Amino acid sequence: MRAGFAAVLFGLSALRVAAPAACAEAVVSGDWIEDGALCLRIAMERDADGRLRAAALRDPRYRLGLRSPERGCQAVLGPSIASSALAEHLEALRSVAERIAERDCAPLARLGGLEGAQTPQLHAPECAVAEPAPNASATAIATEPPPGPDPLAAWRDLRDRLQPDGLRIDGAWDRDRAGQRVDSELNLRARAHWQGGPHRIELELEHQQRRRDGQLRKNQQLGSFAWTTDLGAHWFFQSELELERDRVNIEGFSLDYLLTQAASGFGPRWQPHPALELRLAAQWYRLRLRLLDLGASVYADGPAAFAQAHWRPLPRLSLNADARLTRWPEGSEGLDLNAELLFELSRKTGLGLRRSINRNTASLKRADEDEVELFLRYRF
Repeated sequence: MRAGFAAVLFGLSALRVAAPAACAEAVVSGDWIEDGALCLRIAMERDADGRLRAAALRDPRYRLGLRSPERGCQAVLGPSIASSALAEHLEALRSVAERIAERDCAPLARLGGLEGAQTPQLHAPECAVAEPAPNASATAIATEPPPGPDPLAAWRDLRDRLQPDGLRIDGAWDRDRAGQRVDSELNLRARAHWQGGPHRIELELEHQQRRRDGQLRKNQQLGSFAWTTDLGAHWFFQSELELERDRVNIEGFSLDYLLTQAASGFGPRWQPHPALELRLAAQWYRLRLRLLDLGASVYADGPAAFAQAHWRPLPRLSLNADARLTRWPEGSEGLDLNAELLFELSRKTGLGLRRSINRNTASLKRADEDEVELFLRYRF
Protein backbone atom coordinates (compact mmCIF):
# COMPACT_ATOMS: atom_id res chain seq x y z
CA MET A 1 0.00 0.00 0.00
CA ARG A 2 2.61 2.54 1.10
CA ALA A 3 4.91 1.50 -1.72
CA GLY A 4 2.15 2.33 -4.21
CA PHE A 5 1.72 5.85 -2.79
CA ALA A 6 5.46 6.41 -2.74
CA ALA A 7 5.50 5.64 -6.44
CA VAL A 8 2.79 8.27 -7.00
CA LEU A 9 4.85 10.92 -5.31
CA PHE A 10 7.87 10.30 -7.53
CA GLY A 11 6.10 10.00 -10.89
CA LEU A 12 2.71 9.25 -12.35
CA SER A 13 3.95 6.86 -14.99
CA ALA A 14 5.88 4.77 -12.46
CA LEU A 15 2.88 4.71 -10.12
CA ARG A 16 0.40 3.36 -12.64
CA VAL A 17 2.68 0.41 -13.33
CA ALA A 18 4.06 -0.24 -9.84
CA ALA A 19 1.10 0.47 -7.55
CA PRO A 20 -1.16 -2.48 -8.44
CA ALA A 21 1.74 -4.92 -8.34
CA ALA A 22 3.18 -3.61 -5.09
CA CYS A 23 -0.03 -3.65 -3.05
CA ALA A 24 -3.13 -5.69 -3.72
CA GLU A 25 -5.31 -3.35 -1.66
CA ALA A 26 -4.89 -0.35 -4.01
CA VAL A 27 -7.54 -0.12 -6.72
CA VAL A 28 -7.06 2.06 -9.81
CA SER A 29 -10.41 3.52 -10.97
CA GLY A 30 -9.86 5.70 -14.03
CA ASP A 31 -7.40 8.42 -12.97
CA TRP A 32 -8.21 7.93 -9.28
CA ILE A 33 -6.27 5.63 -6.97
CA GLU A 34 -8.29 4.24 -4.06
CA ASP A 35 -6.40 3.53 -0.86
CA GLY A 36 -8.79 2.45 1.87
CA ALA A 37 -10.57 5.68 2.92
CA LEU A 38 -8.47 8.01 0.73
CA CYS A 39 -8.52 8.83 -2.99
CA LEU A 40 -5.56 10.27 -4.90
CA ARG A 41 -5.24 11.60 -8.44
CA ILE A 42 -2.59 13.57 -10.29
CA ALA A 43 -3.65 17.14 -11.10
CA MET A 44 -1.46 18.53 -13.88
CA GLU A 45 -1.63 22.33 -14.10
CA ARG A 46 -2.35 23.89 -17.49
CA ASP A 47 -2.20 27.45 -18.83
CA ALA A 48 -5.07 29.53 -20.26
CA ASP A 49 -4.70 27.80 -23.66
CA GLY A 50 -4.97 24.34 -22.13
CA ARG A 51 -1.28 23.51 -22.61
CA LEU A 52 0.65 21.65 -19.92
CA ARG A 53 2.79 23.93 -17.75
CA ALA A 54 6.48 23.01 -17.58
CA ALA A 55 6.43 23.56 -13.81
CA ALA A 56 3.89 20.75 -13.49
CA LEU A 57 6.49 18.24 -14.62
CA ARG A 58 9.11 19.45 -12.16
CA ASP A 59 6.75 19.67 -9.16
CA PRO A 60 3.51 17.80 -9.86
CA ARG A 61 0.41 18.41 -7.75
CA TYR A 62 -2.22 15.92 -6.65
CA ARG A 63 -5.88 15.90 -5.66
CA LEU A 64 -6.66 14.19 -2.38
CA GLY A 65 -10.13 13.37 -1.02
CA LEU A 66 -12.14 11.00 1.15
CA ARG A 67 -13.48 7.84 -0.47
CA SER A 68 -17.27 7.50 -0.53
CA PRO A 69 -18.56 4.10 0.65
CA GLU A 70 -21.22 4.15 -2.07
CA ARG A 71 -19.44 5.59 -5.09
CA GLY A 72 -15.80 5.06 -4.29
CA CYS A 73 -13.62 7.81 -5.75
CA GLN A 74 -15.97 8.81 -8.57
CA ALA A 75 -17.55 11.70 -6.62
CA VAL A 76 -14.31 13.09 -5.17
CA LEU A 77 -13.53 16.75 -6.00
CA GLY A 78 -10.77 17.25 -3.47
CA PRO A 79 -8.42 20.23 -3.38
CA SER A 80 -5.00 20.40 -4.99
CA ILE A 81 -1.91 19.68 -2.88
CA ALA A 82 1.83 19.80 -3.57
CA SER A 83 3.71 16.52 -3.59
CA SER A 84 5.99 17.65 -0.74
CA ALA A 85 3.04 18.38 1.58
CA LEU A 86 1.34 15.11 0.62
CA ALA A 87 4.41 13.02 1.43
CA GLU A 88 4.77 14.70 4.83
CA HIS A 89 1.19 14.19 6.04
CA LEU A 90 -0.12 11.17 4.13
CA GLU A 91 0.32 8.62 6.95
CA ALA A 92 -1.47 10.75 9.55
CA LEU A 93 -4.32 11.53 7.15
CA ARG A 94 -4.79 7.86 6.28
CA SER A 95 -4.86 6.83 9.95
CA VAL A 96 -7.63 9.24 10.91
CA ALA A 97 -9.54 8.74 7.62
CA GLU A 98 -9.79 5.00 8.30
CA ARG A 99 -11.15 5.65 11.77
CA ILE A 100 -13.77 8.02 10.33
CA ALA A 101 -14.79 5.38 7.80
CA GLU A 102 -15.28 2.84 10.62
CA ARG A 103 -17.82 5.20 12.24
CA ASP A 104 -19.83 5.53 8.99
CA CYS A 105 -19.57 9.32 8.92
CA ALA A 106 -17.15 9.76 6.02
CA PRO A 107 -19.72 11.76 3.99
CA LEU A 108 -19.76 14.36 6.79
CA ALA A 109 -16.00 14.78 6.88
CA ARG A 110 -13.91 16.93 4.58
CA LEU A 111 -10.28 17.76 3.92
CA GLY A 112 -8.98 21.30 4.28
CA GLY A 113 -5.76 23.31 4.40
CA LEU A 114 -4.36 21.51 1.37
CA GLU A 115 -3.63 24.51 -0.85
CA GLY A 116 0.05 25.30 -1.31
CA ALA A 117 2.25 24.04 1.52
CA GLN A 118 -0.26 24.42 4.35
CA THR A 119 -0.74 21.68 6.89
CA PRO A 120 -3.57 19.35 5.77
CA GLN A 121 -6.48 19.08 8.19
CA LEU A 122 -9.33 16.60 8.39
CA HIS A 123 -12.53 18.28 9.60
CA ALA A 124 -15.08 15.86 11.11
CA PRO A 125 -17.32 17.75 13.56
CA GLU A 126 -19.92 14.96 13.60
CA CYS A 127 -17.43 12.19 14.42
CA ALA A 128 -15.85 11.44 17.76
CA VAL A 129 -12.44 10.77 16.32
CA ALA A 130 -9.78 9.32 18.54
CA GLU A 131 -6.30 10.77 18.75
CA PRO A 132 -3.96 9.90 15.88
CA ALA A 133 -1.68 6.91 16.18
CA PRO A 134 1.65 7.52 17.96
CA ASN A 135 3.58 7.51 14.69
CA ALA A 136 1.25 10.09 13.09
CA SER A 137 2.02 13.77 13.02
CA ALA A 138 -0.03 15.46 15.77
CA THR A 139 -0.05 18.73 13.85
CA ALA A 140 -1.35 17.14 10.67
CA ILE A 141 -4.86 16.37 11.96
CA ALA A 142 -7.47 18.70 13.42
CA THR A 143 -11.04 17.63 14.22
CA GLU A 144 -12.41 21.14 14.50
CA PRO A 145 -15.65 22.59 13.11
CA PRO A 146 -15.46 23.91 9.57
CA PRO A 147 -14.49 27.58 9.43
CA GLY A 148 -17.14 30.21 8.80
CA PRO A 149 -17.45 32.14 5.55
CA ASP A 150 -14.34 34.01 4.51
CA PRO A 151 -15.17 37.72 4.07
CA LEU A 152 -12.20 38.12 1.73
CA ALA A 153 -13.06 35.17 -0.51
CA ALA A 154 -14.89 37.36 -3.04
CA TRP A 155 -11.97 39.81 -3.17
CA ARG A 156 -9.45 36.99 -3.69
CA ASP A 157 -11.58 35.55 -6.48
CA LEU A 158 -11.78 38.97 -8.16
CA ARG A 159 -8.03 39.47 -7.78
CA ASP A 160 -7.34 36.11 -9.48
CA ARG A 161 -9.72 36.95 -12.31
CA LEU A 162 -8.07 40.34 -12.91
CA GLN A 163 -4.66 38.80 -13.50
CA PRO A 164 -4.05 38.97 -17.29
CA ASP A 165 -3.38 35.87 -19.35
CA GLY A 166 -0.74 37.79 -21.30
CA LEU A 167 1.25 40.96 -20.60
CA ARG A 168 3.86 42.53 -22.87
CA ILE A 169 5.88 45.74 -23.22
CA ASP A 170 7.27 47.12 -26.51
CA GLY A 171 9.97 49.78 -26.72
CA ALA A 172 11.37 51.66 -29.72
CA TRP A 173 13.75 54.63 -30.02
CA ASP A 174 14.55 56.50 -33.22
CA ARG A 175 17.12 59.24 -33.87
CA ASP A 176 17.33 61.15 -37.12
CA ARG A 177 19.70 63.92 -38.18
CA ALA A 178 18.75 66.14 -41.13
CA GLY A 179 21.13 69.02 -41.80
CA GLN A 180 21.36 71.12 -38.65
CA ARG A 181 18.26 69.49 -37.07
CA VAL A 182 18.26 66.47 -34.75
CA ASP A 183 14.99 64.57 -34.12
CA SER A 184 14.59 61.79 -31.55
CA GLU A 185 11.45 59.81 -30.77
CA LEU A 186 10.57 57.34 -28.00
CA ASN A 187 7.62 54.96 -28.21
CA LEU A 188 6.55 52.70 -25.31
CA ARG A 189 3.55 50.40 -25.51
CA ALA A 190 2.12 48.01 -22.89
CA ARG A 191 -0.60 45.51 -23.73
CA ALA A 192 -2.50 42.94 -21.66
CA HIS A 193 -5.24 40.49 -22.56
CA TRP A 194 -7.68 38.27 -20.68
CA GLN A 195 -9.21 35.17 -22.28
CA GLY A 196 -12.20 33.29 -20.84
CA GLY A 197 -14.25 30.95 -23.00
CA PRO A 198 -15.53 32.87 -26.06
CA HIS A 199 -14.67 36.25 -24.50
CA ARG A 200 -11.42 38.17 -24.95
CA ILE A 201 -10.54 41.52 -23.37
CA GLU A 202 -7.57 43.60 -24.55
CA LEU A 203 -6.12 46.69 -22.90
CA GLU A 204 -3.37 48.77 -24.52
CA LEU A 205 -1.53 51.86 -23.24
CA GLU A 206 0.94 53.84 -25.34
CA HIS A 207 3.25 56.80 -24.75
CA GLN A 208 4.90 58.70 -27.59
CA GLN A 209 7.46 61.43 -27.10
CA ARG A 210 9.34 63.40 -29.75
CA ARG A 211 12.10 65.98 -29.32
CA ARG A 212 13.70 68.30 -31.86
CA ASP A 213 17.06 69.77 -30.95
CA GLY A 214 16.34 68.94 -27.31
CA GLN A 215 12.94 70.67 -27.25
CA LEU A 216 9.82 68.61 -26.49
CA ARG A 217 7.53 68.62 -29.54
CA LYS A 218 5.25 65.67 -28.81
CA ASN A 219 4.05 64.12 -25.55
CA GLN A 220 1.08 61.94 -26.34
CA GLN A 221 -0.78 59.30 -24.30
CA LEU A 222 -3.03 56.75 -25.98
CA GLY A 223 -5.28 54.09 -24.48
CA SER A 224 -7.60 51.50 -25.98
CA PHE A 225 -9.97 48.89 -24.60
CA ALA A 226 -11.56 46.13 -26.70
CA TRP A 227 -13.99 43.36 -25.85
CA THR A 228 -14.54 40.56 -28.38
CA THR A 229 -16.92 37.65 -27.99
CA ASP A 230 -17.32 34.78 -30.44
CA LEU A 231 -20.91 33.91 -31.34
CA GLY A 232 -20.72 30.31 -32.42
CA ALA A 233 -18.12 29.10 -34.88
CA HIS A 234 -18.49 31.77 -37.60
CA TRP A 235 -19.60 35.10 -36.03
CA PHE A 236 -18.31 37.59 -33.49
CA PHE A 237 -19.21 40.86 -31.77
CA GLN A 238 -16.68 43.54 -30.87
CA SER A 239 -16.85 46.76 -28.87
CA GLU A 240 -13.94 49.22 -28.59
CA LEU A 241 -13.06 52.41 -26.72
CA GLU A 242 -10.06 54.60 -27.60
CA LEU A 243 -8.66 57.61 -25.71
CA GLU A 244 -6.07 60.14 -26.89
CA ARG A 245 -4.59 63.00 -24.84
CA ASP A 246 -2.08 65.55 -26.10
CA ARG A 247 -1.27 69.23 -26.45
CA VAL A 248 -0.84 70.53 -29.99
CA ASN A 249 0.77 73.72 -31.22
CA ILE A 250 -0.82 75.33 -34.26
CA GLU A 251 0.96 78.50 -35.47
CA GLY A 252 2.11 79.26 -31.93
CA PHE A 253 -1.30 78.55 -30.36
CA SER A 254 -1.30 75.77 -27.74
CA LEU A 255 -4.36 73.52 -27.48
CA ASP A 256 -4.93 70.79 -24.89
CA TYR A 257 -7.43 68.14 -25.96
CA LEU A 258 -8.95 64.75 -25.06
CA LEU A 259 -10.30 62.61 -27.90
CA THR A 260 -12.71 59.74 -27.16
CA GLN A 261 -13.87 57.29 -29.82
CA ALA A 262 -16.21 54.32 -29.27
CA ALA A 263 -17.20 51.72 -31.86
CA SER A 264 -19.24 48.52 -31.85
CA GLY A 265 -19.82 46.03 -34.62
CA PHE A 266 -20.82 42.53 -35.67
CA GLY A 267 -19.55 40.31 -38.44
CA PRO A 268 -18.23 36.94 -39.65
CA ARG A 269 -14.98 35.22 -38.84
CA TRP A 270 -13.13 32.50 -40.70
CA GLN A 271 -10.38 30.06 -39.76
CA PRO A 272 -9.44 28.26 -42.99
CA HIS A 273 -6.29 26.92 -41.31
CA PRO A 274 -5.35 26.47 -37.60
CA ALA A 275 -2.61 29.08 -38.12
CA LEU A 276 -4.82 31.65 -39.88
CA GLU A 277 -7.86 33.59 -38.65
CA LEU A 278 -9.73 36.41 -40.42
CA ARG A 279 -12.43 38.74 -39.04
CA LEU A 280 -14.60 41.35 -40.75
CA ALA A 281 -17.21 43.57 -39.07
CA ALA A 282 -19.54 46.44 -39.88
CA GLN A 283 -19.34 49.06 -37.10
CA TRP A 284 -20.94 52.25 -35.93
CA TYR A 285 -18.66 54.80 -34.24
CA ARG A 286 -19.22 57.85 -32.04
CA LEU A 287 -16.47 60.44 -31.59
CA ARG A 288 -16.12 63.24 -29.04
CA LEU A 289 -13.34 65.85 -29.07
CA ARG A 290 -13.04 67.87 -25.86
CA LEU A 291 -11.01 71.09 -26.04
CA LEU A 292 -9.95 71.26 -22.40
CA ASP A 293 -8.56 74.81 -22.50
CA LEU A 294 -11.68 76.20 -24.14
CA GLY A 295 -14.29 74.05 -22.37
CA ALA A 296 -15.88 73.06 -25.70
CA SER A 297 -16.73 69.72 -27.31
CA VAL A 298 -17.25 68.45 -30.85
CA TYR A 299 -19.26 65.32 -31.70
CA ALA A 300 -19.43 63.08 -34.77
CA ASP A 301 -20.77 59.61 -35.56
CA GLY A 302 -21.17 57.36 -38.57
CA PRO A 303 -20.46 53.93 -40.12
CA ALA A 304 -17.13 52.15 -40.27
CA ALA A 305 -15.69 48.83 -41.49
CA PHE A 306 -13.22 46.78 -39.46
CA ALA A 307 -10.92 43.95 -40.61
CA GLN A 308 -8.41 41.85 -38.65
CA ALA A 309 -6.01 39.02 -39.51
CA HIS A 310 -3.84 36.70 -37.40
CA TRP A 311 -1.35 34.41 -39.14
CA ARG A 312 1.43 32.22 -37.69
CA PRO A 313 3.28 30.54 -40.57
CA LEU A 314 6.08 29.32 -38.27
CA PRO A 315 6.12 28.52 -34.53
CA ARG A 316 8.23 31.63 -33.81
CA LEU A 317 6.96 33.92 -36.56
CA SER A 318 3.58 35.69 -36.46
CA LEU A 319 1.79 38.41 -38.42
CA ASN A 320 -1.04 40.50 -36.92
CA ALA A 321 -2.85 43.21 -38.83
CA ASP A 322 -5.98 45.30 -38.34
CA ALA A 323 -7.57 48.09 -40.36
CA ARG A 324 -10.54 50.43 -39.97
CA LEU A 325 -12.15 52.42 -42.76
CA THR A 326 -14.24 55.30 -41.40
CA ARG A 327 -16.87 57.35 -43.20
CA TRP A 328 -16.90 60.93 -41.87
CA PRO A 329 -20.08 63.06 -41.77
CA GLU A 330 -18.87 65.43 -44.53
CA GLY A 331 -18.43 62.49 -46.93
CA SER A 332 -14.68 61.81 -46.75
CA GLU A 333 -13.03 58.54 -45.65
CA GLY A 334 -10.33 57.84 -43.10
CA LEU A 335 -7.99 54.83 -42.98
CA ASP A 336 -6.16 53.47 -39.94
CA LEU A 337 -3.95 50.45 -40.73
CA ASN A 338 -1.53 48.69 -38.38
CA ALA A 339 0.52 45.61 -39.28
CA GLU A 340 3.07 43.85 -37.07
CA LEU A 341 5.56 41.11 -37.93
CA LEU A 342 7.12 39.49 -34.85
CA PHE A 343 9.94 36.96 -34.48
CA GLU A 344 10.20 35.41 -31.01
CA LEU A 345 13.85 35.30 -29.96
CA SER A 346 13.02 33.42 -26.77
CA ARG A 347 10.04 32.61 -24.59
CA LYS A 348 9.91 36.20 -23.28
CA THR A 349 11.68 38.37 -25.86
CA GLY A 350 10.97 39.15 -29.48
CA LEU A 351 12.07 41.43 -32.31
CA GLY A 352 9.39 42.97 -34.49
CA LEU A 353 8.66 45.27 -37.40
CA ARG A 354 5.55 47.50 -37.33
CA ARG A 355 3.96 49.44 -40.20
CA SER A 356 1.39 52.16 -39.40
CA ILE A 357 -0.62 54.06 -42.01
CA ASN A 358 -3.06 56.79 -40.94
CA ARG A 359 -4.96 58.82 -43.50
CA ASN A 360 -7.57 61.37 -42.42
CA THR A 361 -8.16 59.62 -39.08
CA ALA A 362 -9.71 61.06 -35.93
CA SER A 363 -6.32 61.53 -34.24
CA LEU A 364 -5.08 65.12 -34.35
CA LYS A 365 -1.44 64.06 -34.14
CA ARG A 366 -1.54 60.98 -36.37
CA ALA A 367 -4.03 62.10 -38.99
CA ASP A 368 -1.54 61.65 -41.85
CA GLU A 369 1.28 59.26 -40.99
CA ASP A 370 3.13 56.47 -42.70
CA GLU A 371 5.71 54.97 -40.34
CA VAL A 372 7.87 51.86 -40.17
CA GLU A 373 9.18 50.96 -36.72
CA LEU A 374 11.59 48.31 -35.47
CA PHE A 375 10.87 47.35 -31.85
CA LEU A 376 12.01 45.00 -29.08
CA ARG A 377 9.34 43.18 -27.09
CA TYR A 378 9.42 41.75 -23.59
CA ARG A 379 6.58 39.46 -22.51
CA PHE A 380 5.89 38.58 -18.86
